Amino acid sequence: MARPAPSGPSIHERRLPLLRRADDGTGWIHTIRLDTLHGSFVYRVERTWIVKPEDVSVLEPTPVPAITLVTCFPFYFQGSAPQRFIVRAVRVESSLRTLVSR
Repeated sequence: MARPAPSGPSIHERRLPLLRRADDGTGWIHTIRLDTLHGSFVYRVERTWIVKPEDVSVLEPTPVPAITLVTCFPFYFQGSAPQRFIVRAVRVESSLRTLVSR
């Protein structure tokens, strides 16, 4: 995965299992930790919403470092899902690593 850009990366996954918990009533995710070769980044979920598949505005740059998760919705829909579930989380913490070449 690429190093998070100033506005942050987006992650697209068909039927992202991580987000199904919101739909089945077992709980919700409040923070997301992204570990990369460049360091660890912690994000706080700020907003969720549903859009049509052709609405790519969710991928536009944000004014602050953020991550956007995109998955098919409804979560258990068989075939081509008619909507997309979006999670936007803002970065609250980062720990950069120093890479040492050998």
